[in-house]
Amino acid sequence: MPDLSRGEYLLEAMQVLGPIRHGDMGGMRVVDWPEIVAFAQGTQRISEPWEIEQVHDMALAYLAGYRTGCKLFGIEPMEQEEEGDQ
Repeated sequence: MPDLSRGEYLLEAMQVLGPIRHGDMGGMRVVDWPEIVAFAQGTQRISEPWEIEQVHDMALAYLAGYRTGCKLFGIEPMEQEEEGDQ
């Protein structure tokens, strides 16, 4: 797990925003840029461009983990070995 001691507020912002949405074709999609910008402006939880980019990148990682977890034999991200741990 990454060290979030200085950026925990970004994780909280992503969770409040909701990182994934139902897509048009029945699948899941990541939250759109306009949704993140509107969230940033409306809540003031994040304000810097790099924070908005980071929340988007975190949402992408969340969706990737979600999709892995949906697979019958998928390995949870927390259970996967990181490079160099072998």
